[in-house]
Amino acid sequence: MSGTIGTPKDRPSPRPAKAPSFSIVTPSLNQAQYLGDALGSVRGQQVLDYEHIVIDGGSADGTLGILQDASSNVRYVVEPDEGQSDALNKGLQMTSGTVIGWLNADDFYLRGAFRAVKEYFASNPDVQVVYGDAVVVDASGRVIRGLQQHGFDARILLYYGCFIPSTSTFFRSELIDTGLLYLDPTLHYTMDLELFLRLAAAGVRFGHMRRDLAACRWHPLAKGQVDSRPGIAERRRVEKQYGAMGTDGLAQKALYRSFQAAHGLRKVLAGSYWRQLRWSRARGTSLL
Repeated sequence: MSGTIGTPKDRPSPRPAKAPSFSIVTPSLNQAQYLGDALGSVRGQQVLDYEHIVIDGGSADGTLGILQDASSNVRYVVEPDEGQSDALNKGLQMTSGTVIGWLNADDFYLRGAFRAVKEYFASNPDVQVVYGDAVVVDASGRVIRGLQQHGFDARILLYYGCFIPSTSTFFRSELIDTGLLYLDPTLHYTMDLELFLRLAAAGVRFGHMRRDLAACRWHPLAKGQVDSRPGIAERRRVEKQYGAMGTDGLAQKALYRSFQAAHGLRKVLAGSYWRQLRWSRARGTSLL
């Protein structure tokens, strides 16, 4: 597998001596109805030394007022951009924390997430990326289902799909300093898949926490639900870039089915389905 993304030239260096423990980057565009939940979920983590960087593409729905009223830990930029990946790259350039998180404006963290991540990184110094489990919620923050996963497997990622919830993923800041963490600005739907495959190809070690760290919102205006066809085309492009077979034919379908089964088996062994069952019993419960 191979793939590179150029490091932005204006990345500040070196990082400050007294860096905050967490830097959270949030891309935003006309998400005012959800942004307050995202900001509040970071503020409520009981971590004082954090920064929350919001990169807004020029919203016209009241987002600016929310940002202006936010706490002093929140920094923001409001200007046109080239999409979500471009916004994230702008935010990553501004970070100074030792742990980096990517939180979309319509998602939110669950209580205790930062503390759990900090403890995990402290206990696993060789891990550079850690991801936890997530919960899928509706527009009002009510539970739809659990999104519990398993340990990292690059082949499942490539041949089956992106099983890692980006909103419950955290990165050590050294990945920014090496340029590995910047996203491909030409991708608008599968930038997370490409990023994880690129990090794996570079030998970055991933860790999985069997703990729910974040909530992912499914709502009618979510990008992937408006029109999934561009996302499918992007996925095929990324798969080909990282060595997958052609998108057509029995061999490709057989590989997909094989790694779909492997994904299911890994979830069984990790107890993921049991954890999902517990969330199914909480369906309709508000997490806000």
